[in-house]
Amino acid sequence: MAYDLAQDPTGDHVSLCETFSDYAKNVMTARQEGASIARLIKIVNSPDPEDGGVMQQIVIDAYDHPKLSLEENKREAIKDFENEIYLQCIKASAKK
Repeated sequence: MAYDLAQDPTGDHVSLCETFSDYAKNVMTARQEGASIARLIKIVNSPDPEDGGVMQQIVIDAYDHPKLSLEENKREAIKDFENEIYLQCIKASAKK
C-alpha cells in the first residue's frame, strides 16, 4: 500500500512518516498480542481527515501478516512492519 502524503499540510514528510511508523509499531504489537481487527478498526473508524485514511489502512495491512507464537519472531515482525511502513511512506514522499 502506498501512503498518500497529500494531506500533510506542513510538508514535513519525515515527521509524518515517523508518526505512521510509530503507529504501525503499536498496531502490529496489538496484532501479535491477539487484539481483534474489529476492535482496532473501531478505534480508527472515525478517520481523521488529516491522515487521509492511512491509520485504518495500516491496521488492515498489519492483519495481512500472520500472528506469530515465539516472542523473538513477534519482536522481529513488529520491527519489520514498523520499518516497512516508514519505507513506503518515505518512498511516497520522494514521488511528491
